[in-house]
Amino acid sequence: MSATHVKCHLHCRPFRRQGQALGSFGTRGSVWALCVHNGLVIAAVGDSSIKVWRLADWEMIATLSGHRGLVLALAVHEDLLFSGSDDRSVRVWRMGSWRCERVLTGHNGGVVGLRIVNGCLISASNDSFIKVREAAVLCVQERTHRASWVWSSGGVQRPFTAIAGGRAR
Repeated sequence: MSATHVKCHLHCRPFRRQGQALGSFGTRGSVWALCVHNGLVIAAVGDSSIKVWRLADWEMIATLSGHRGLVLALAVHEDLLFSGSDDRSVRVWRMGSWRCERVLTGHNGGVVGLRIVNGCLISASNDSFIKVREAAVLCVQERTHRASWVWSSGGVQRPFTAIAGGRAR
């Protein structure tokens, strides 16, 4: 766990009863990945799309389509949203316009984990590879995780270390 503290700017209404839901975001299918960034809730849902809601009024403001498989991972860096999918790709979306600016390929299995560490995008795949790319999304380094599946990824800021969890061969 990182010692970095994250400021949370979510202003939620107080609960009347413990455990009471503040709101509900309707989706078609399962929610596979979720992130919150600058007052937005971003969710990867079961129809292979990404839905974006504004927390202030719970309004859905965008639906992102383009992946040909389930979206399994999400990460945000500055004004870019990265989505990893079972279709073996990572898509780079410009937040605000919500346009797909680039499709990153190179994995031979579904992309199951995405993290941003020190301006680098780390993608983990069930092809047993972890790819590290600069924020400018140019591939700079590739490492093999010696497992039959990579399920998740993470990172430590200092020193820069990529971490992945999977199943041993």
